Amino acid sequence: MPKASPGSDQHLSVNTQGKPSQPSLKRYQACHQCRKRKLKCDAKRPCCSTCVRSHAYAVAHAVEGAAFPDHPECTYDEVPVFDSESGNSVSRKLYEKMEHKIQELEAVLREKDQALHALQPKCQTASPASSMHSLLNDTKPPELSVNGGFSSIPKYMNGEVSPSALASGEFGSFPGPSNGHMRSSNGIDGVNGASGSGGSANSAPHPSASPSMLAHTGSSPVSVEDFNIDIRAWPPNLPTPEITRHLVDAFFTYHMHASRMFHIPTFLASLDLPPNDPRFPAPVLLHAMCAVGSLYTASVPLTQVFPEQVDTPYEMHNGRWRKSHYRPDIYGEQTLPEGFSEQQARFTKQRVEVGLVRGDFASLQSQMILTWWYLSQGRWTDAFLSAATAVRCTAPCSISTCYTTAAITHYKPPSVLAPAKSVIEDEVRRNTFWIAYAMERQQGTGNGWALSLDDLDICQLLPLRGDQFDQGVLVLPDDRQWSYDPELLYKHPESQTDPFILFIKSSILLSKVKTYNLRFRWKFFNNDGAPSSSTNSAAFDPALYDATATADFQQLDSLVANFRTSFPPHLRSPVQDGDVLDPYLYTACTAAHLAHILLHEPHAKPDAGSCVSSRKTLNASRAILELMYVLAATNYDVSLLDLQAFMCWFMAGRVLVRFLRAAIDNNRHDQLIPLQREVSYVRTMLSKAGERVPLAYRYCKMLHDTLVNMCGQQFADSIPDTLPPRGYYMAVQASRPMIGNIPHTVEHIVLS
Repeated sequence: MPKASPGSDQHLSVNTQGKPSQPSLKRYQACHQCRKRKLKCDAKRPCCSTCVRSHAYAVAHAVEGAAFPDHPECTYDEVPVFDSESGNSVSRKLYEKMEHKIQELEAVLREKDQALHALQPKCQTASPASSMHSLLNDTKPPELSVNGGFSSIPKYMNGEVSPSALASGEFGSFPGPSNGHMRSSNGIDGVNGASGSGGSANSAPHPSASPSMLAHTGSSPVSVEDFNIDIRAWPPNLPTPEITRHLVDAFFTYHMHASRMFHIPTFLASLDLPPNDPRFPAPVLLHAMCAVGSLYTASVPLTQVFPEQVDTPYEMHNGRWRKSHYRPDIYGEQTLPEGFSEQQARFTKQRVEVGLVRGDFASLQSQMILTWWYLSQGRWTDAFLSAATAVRCTAPCSISTCYTTAAITHYKPPSVLAPAKSVIEDEVRRNTFWIAYAMERQQGTGNGWALSLDDLDICQLLPLRGDQFDQGVLVLPDDRQWSYDPELLYKHPESQTDPFILFIKSSILLSKVKTYNLRFRWKFFNNDGAPSSSTNSAAFDPALYDATATADFQQLDSLVANFRTSFPPHLRSPVQDGDVLDPYLYTACTAAHLAHILLHEPHAKPDAGSCVSSRKTLNASRAILELMYVLAATNYDVSLLDLQAFMCWFMAGRVLVRFLRAAIDNNRHDQLIPLQREVSYVRTMLSKAGERVPLAYRYCKMLHDTLVNMCGQQFADSIPDTLPPRGYYMAVQASRPMIGNIPHTVEHIVLS
């Protein structure tokens, strides 16, 4: 055994005579060299006796010229330090390393505590939504503002700046392809202007907005990045917290349905929480809001809708022309790369598919936002499938039916959602259903496909007024209207009527017209519905059958005619308070005229002067045109309208094109210039909206093609950048020479 030095840790052994012998060492106390060579070691410091003898022997017998160190190499393990608390020995080197690490961590924690301490007093003075509008001010880049000193109202809140004007701001931009026809302009000249705040997007503030919500700070905002705070819990695939907050604020400020699908103060308060807080908004909602919010800000460049070589507004399955991120071997690389908005929409779809299986209500809301995004991009098939999914998912969520009414049995179908905890939560669910219903009916009226949920399967209360919803007022079912009320579409109690409720009622009206047109063939061949004329019978030739003479048609026609005139007097004009246009009321007014067109256009014969359906469709089209004049007289940004308004414009323009063709065929030269002027105006408005909304661009292209195919290229000249004053065309017509009885603008038309 190795020998121990007198001062080392040793164990004495006792011999047979009872006298202590040489103390023995533990193995770790010997030097490394002796342990390796398995020699005895006395553990002397700095060099043990064995290493000294070995070194002296090697030097004495070394070959001439060999170099040896002056002192032998003798190394030991570190002497352990005994820890009195744990009772274990710890290496001194490891102990010092741990102390140094603890000091570094304490320094980092002190730095973060100082940063949070600086943020805390300012956050307490600001409302949960105080940073909402400071992120969207004029020229500053999007930053997470937490200052509380409010000084003034942002320009876009008092009608000085529109979303299109944000394109000239100094926002940073995401890398992406440049825009084609969807360019980011400095405003929509001539027919638009400033927008408003909140979900209504008016030039007036949201009714629930407090002065602190509408104000912004004058000092430089504080950013999380200034303190190098690493938010490790931030959801993946989302942009930075500052950009996300900026896009969410843009969504709530400009999106039409935002103030009804969400209670804005509650949502923005939850957005201020840490990402790992259970009350923090679901990532799927943030993805959807980023996808839509990016359409309203210059922080994200707009991408081209389709490559020019495949740009056709009639393509239903337009996804085939887009770049595939999953199967590039099938679709190839012939299209533009995915933009930021499309990327966030794809992330939304991925999360929605998982969330809907679990019955997640946030996923249902995200599905509805995704439906709106699909429709705004002109992706017909995606919008149809997404809208169908959203409205069908309302059934298992039990928000399409209110079970306070009588039924055959007392059995109540189970719901995947837990009962609502407050009035606001209950009304948010009800508003969510009605918006899903409206969007599904909206896209359904633009195609010939069947609807996804029958009106007879809906038994729900209508939404609350906006002020009651914002304040969380409880209104009992006895004081509200039901969806099955037979007087629903022409009786509007003042206590339960506002623009949003009229918007929902207009969707119900369009649904009735759509259902009648779809099921007419089935009713005809099954003799369902009593005709009012004896000449109407299935035994006669279907071509001679007069559908307008049936009782069902006349009843529906009367309902459509009375709907618009039954509006309360203060809600009959979409322009409220002088120069403020309400988008919900504007959509409800145009939808009432659209219902007339959808009901009568299949039976209209523009060539016949005595056709009642032709007269009604022409009057409805010109009523929509008059509403377009009303819109142009305000400073409202046309790109902020509901998407249904663009379809109403297109349908009105298509009817006018039919009458223009009839005027050409019948040599009605006095009607050519007025009709051409009206069609040109519709095309101009769609073109202006199409600068930011791809759906409006598609409708403009479709109307252009319809005009060229039916009337000729000479009627489809390029649209001027600015609109001429009203009465301009008639004055020009009077000053131009006539070739026979035809103005020179149509001299090349071959009348047949």
